Amino acid sequence: MFKIPVLIIVLVLLMSCGEKSDTIVLEIKNNGEFINSEKVENIDQYFRSLEGSKDFSLVILSDQDVPLERMSFVSELAAQKTFKDITLTMVK
Repeated sequence: MFKIPVLIIVLVLLMSCGEKSDTIVLEIKNNGEFINSEKVENIDQYFRSLEGSKDFSLVILSDQDVPLERMSFVSELAAQKTFKDITLTMVK
């Protein structure tokens, strides 16, 4: 199972103006800690713990050149229809 080596994950809940649904923004960087210094051991389990997540869209901002389909946790979430939609945006 492919995993991105080490991650900083920043989750930001935003209200979407158009559809009035929430968006989770996931920022992935080359470091293993949250801004608040917590580590994420199991990303899959973390997302499954989000209640009502089927009403959320997931936007992933990544500074790594990793195709969305190679992120195992993303493909699992997509298969389980955990989110309304999942998109990936490269950032520098």
